Amino acid sequence: MAIKGISKSIEEVNTGSAAAFHRIEHYSVDMRSKYVSLIVRGYVTEAACDNGKLHIMETTTTIAQAPALTDNVLEFLYKTITAVAPEAIPSQSQPAMPVPVAINAFAGAELVYEVVAKVKK
Repeated sequence: MAIKGISKSIEEVNTGSAAAFHRIEHYSVDMRSKYVSLIVRGYVTEAACDNGKLHIMETTTTIAQAPALTDNVLEFLYKTITAVAPEAIPSQSQPAMPVPVAINAFAGAELVYEVVAKVKK
């Protein structure tokens, strides 16, 4: 099944409106430097997106990892931006220090898949 989008309520900071459904609508892959830039647009609901309504928010995200040439690019991007980063394991030889982590609003979000109706014969 193909991934359709991301389900997660995220507040648009300027208006306070909540976007519950998000879709990758543009991406650019630099295969040489292994870098991906993408634009994720947020909609009030999945139905609003499906019905051609305008998005209420737009997030530009970057990934410092490019998909392999054989990967399904959109599937790779959706799974990468919704992945939750593992917690750092403290080392006994190194003192505990805070590690700067980029905030990813889509981490832990639920993926929404296309529903394909089966035709009865």
